[in-house]
Amino acid sequence: GTLSGTLAMDAAIDIKSGSAIHGTITTSSNSLTLNARNTGIMLFQSGGSEKMRLDSSGRLGIGTSSPENLLTLVGTAGTTHQRFKESSSTTGTTATFSGNVGVGNSNPAAFGKFVVEGTGNLISLNSTSGVSKLGFFESGTGRMYLQSLSGSNGLAFIDGNNSSERMRLTASSNLLIGTTTD
Repeated sequence: GTLSGTLAMDAAIDIKSGSAIHGTITTSSNSLTLNARNTGIMLFQSGGSEKMRLDSSGRLGIGTSSPENLLTLVGTAGTTHQRFKESSSTTGTTATFSGNVGVGNSNPAAFGKFVVEGTGNLISLNSTSGVSKLGFFESGTGRMYLQSLSGSNGLAFIDGNNSSERMRLTASSNLLIGTTTD
């Protein structure tokens, strides 16, 4: 049948197939609860096809019927699928399935794999314990590390296996090679 107007109920709505209840809709003073019983899977469809799924483990999948993580997004390779931005921003943080990440940049592939665009201090490494390090790798092999000097200003250049300091730039602008003291 057809229902028009307002339906006011002081009860739960059970969604059945035959005699089996597959879901319920309930309300309280400040919430609406949708409960998928049995399998615990909630499907969201549009245009006759599944667009999103919430599974019984609380994993949300968009573009997939098998979410693997708390949030799984799946789409066509090479296109932008995730963009996190402030309402007034035109770029925000963009990630593409081709592995490019842009912070403040909507076209990171034009510049490299990881691009930060803006003004001022763009990238900060802040270690909460010990020194800060930036590593350079080729095919998974460490080649060189830049490292802060624990407790003092300056920068150390550490070899690829992260064992020996090769060069140091001190706070007094001295470049030390083969030694760590002025």
